[in-house]
Amino acid sequence: MLKEKMEAVRRKMEEAAKVLGLGHPKVYQLSRELDQLHNQWEKECARRKSEKIYRIHPHASQTKERAQIKMYNVG
Repeated sequence: MLKEKMEAVRRKMEEAAKVLGLGHPKVYQLSRELDQLHNQWEKECARRKSEKIYRIHPHASQTKERAQIKMYNVG
């Protein structure tokens, strides 16, 4: 059920991005919704497998890859 909801939100996000552009607030909102669903799915999978979830430390956002990502102004 959760996987189907994730797929539906992903499709909505892709369609919105095609019509409105990547920087549109609606696309950003759908992206955040998809992130939340993905996090929930990961937690459920980890719980089933008895795996530990490791948090990413704040300093991890200073990686080289992040510096190469273009950020969009959604405000």
